[in-house]
Amino acid sequence: MRVDNILLEDLIKFQQIEYKIIRGYYWTGNKSDLLSNEMSKLYNLRRDFKKQGNPVQEVFKLIMNSSYGKTIQKPIKSDLVYKQISVKNKKGDIQYDADRYLRKNSLLVKSFYDVAENIRCFECNKSFDDFFVPNLIGVQTLTMSKRIMNEVMCLAEDLNIPIYYQDTDSMHILKSRINELENEYYNKYNRVLRGSDMGQFHPDFDELSGDVTSIESYFLGKKAYCDKLTNENNEIEHHLRLKGIPNNLLNCQYEDPLELYEKLYDGESFNFNLLQLRPSFEFTKDFRIKSRSQFCRNIKFNTELGSF
Repeated sequence: MRVDNILLEDLIKFQQIEYKIIRGYYWTGNKSDLLSNEMSKLYNLRRDFKKQGNPVQEVFKLIMNSSYGKTIQKPIKSDLVYKQISVKNKKGDIQYDADRYLRKNSLLVKSFYDVAENIRCFECNKSFDDFFVPNLIGVQTLTMSKRIMNEVMCLAEDLNIPIYYQDTDSMHILKSRINELENEYYNKYNRVLRGSDMGQFHPDFDELSGDVTSIESYFLGKKAYCDKLTNENNEIEHHLRLKGIPNNLLNCQYEDPLELYEKLYDGESFNFNLLQLRPSFEFTKDFRIKSRSQFCRNIKFNTELGSF
């Protein structure tokens, strides 16, 4: 099993494992906080824009997510090269660029196909000897995100607080036990659990304002759940998630979305037409863009096995 220092520490702390180090790398120099400082700036900017209701906050969210993705990017092992099949030179003679390219690079070309009447695309092997990404940063980012969740979830389990659903950075627990969890978290880690700073947790129901609580929920699987929300003004809204299906399409199925999730929970299958509310386009290899005439997804859950 391969682990970094953060994951090993957590395995010892939360799982009480016994281990033997066979081989590894270690760093004795200083650590740079350049990246963490820049990410903190982006996070604070996004938080401010989100409070203002400014949709540009989604751009900053994407920048932060892609920054992590670039640190664990896989090598790019192929490249696409486009050549004209035939072209006239200045003298008026016809040259066959595609054939000439194939002769010169026959050892690199994996396949080729025509994308237009006079354009040929070559898929070529690409050298990745000099490919480099700081994957150590990506590994540390991933394991640190798991630690943030483990600290809260394992503490909740120790306190016998039921966790009804958890995802990468969120979980559903009883509202009546939140204060208990916050107090124990502070006593154990000397950090405040609830807040809007990086690494803290906060209610994430944007459908209502105020003191929002879920009073009824269906959890069907990963990224597939429905919460019926209310607040101190007795307003009612629904928080919907069903991976692969847009929320506005879910709201079209039934006046009460809970009815849809109840039927899915009971094992019924539903066919969603993703073109019902908006178009979808297909990009072909020959650079054409076509409107899809059919784009459906059939959803069915086996709740006994916890899969769909």
